[in-house]
Amino acid sequence: MRGAVPALLAALALCAVAAGCGRAGGTPAQQVSAWASQSGIVGLDQTIAFDVHGVQGSEAEGKLLTTKTVCYALYDDVSQAYVELPSPDPKLTNLLNLSDLALSQGSNDCSSALGGTENKTLFERALSESDQGSAELTAATSRLAGFGVQTTGTT
Repeated sequence: MRGAVPALLAALALCAVAAGCGRAGGTPAQQVSAWASQSGIVGLDQTIAFDVHGVQGSEAEGKLLTTKTVCYALYDDVSQAYVELPSPDPKLTNLLNLSDLALSQGSNDCSSALGGTENKTLFERALSESDQGSAELTAATSRLAGFGVQTTGTT
């Protein structure tokens, strides 16, 4: 998983450059709504939020093996959500990119921190990165709602 983060970073940079690709006609709200519906991004983002809560909850309960497992799941789910970018809205794409980047790094650091000998410093950094990614995801969810896309608001 370590080598996957640099590859994801490179892909995120490429995505930011290509953010204007593949736009459909209609108003910005219609474009974002169509993209959200087609991509399933709302469901993917809800899954990611669930994973983040799972990491926090299992860590709080001292279930380190469960925490490590959820960190792997978080990484996989963030990777799936990333595939759906770019969105028709550059600001939304940027928010989702920032979220994906922080959550990918956090999940990678989490897995590394809990692999073999526990590294509390690295694990604390992983939690901080996950918090940052969650904040960006919350901002993206809010932006989606501003375009009229139904979200649960739970990130």
